[in-house]
Amino acid sequence: MRVKIIDTKEGLDKAVQKMKDETVLGLDTETRLFGNPPELCLVQIAAKTECWLIDPLAIEDISPLKEILEDPGIVKAIHFANFERAVLKPFGFELRGVFDTCTNSRKLRGRPACGGHNLKDVSLRELGIVMDKSYQRADWTVRPLTKGMKDYAALDAIVLVKLYEIFKGLKPRN
Repeated sequence: MRVKIIDTKEGLDKAVQKMKDETVLGLDTETRLFGNPPELCLVQIAAKTECWLIDPLAIEDISPLKEILEDPGIVKAIHFANFERAVLKPFGFELRGVFDTCTNSRKLRGRPACGGHNLKDVSLRELGIVMDKSYQRADWTVRPLTKGMKDYAALDAIVLVKLYEIFKGLKPRN
């Protein structure tokens, strides 16, 4: 998986052009949780072979993402989509084509599922991937991002594409 830091308008434009060719994207954000809504510090978007870490603190205008985020023909796999909607709404983005992996975990695996439905537990149960969530409460306003922060952020988006592939073929429990 190739992970790219996108911190220029030109880089964002190129990334968006590549994203247009995808049918499924994993989407996650990192924020500074203080404030309402939380401050957007990073947008992670993953395809099957590439992951883009988009830095809205470095790029003044991230509006090119609107074309991707609002395209109902591109599935956006998101874990707990209501949070991402709240974080992205101040930028004028209305998410369309959303597949919420948290909601689908609950529907498909029932309540309570072994380990629960947070991304760490779902990734372990469905993919066998152990996720280190120690960066979850990191200060995402700090630049440059550490290697650990970049790895953490990328994995959050990458697993969403894989979870979508698993969940889309399952039937809900009665």
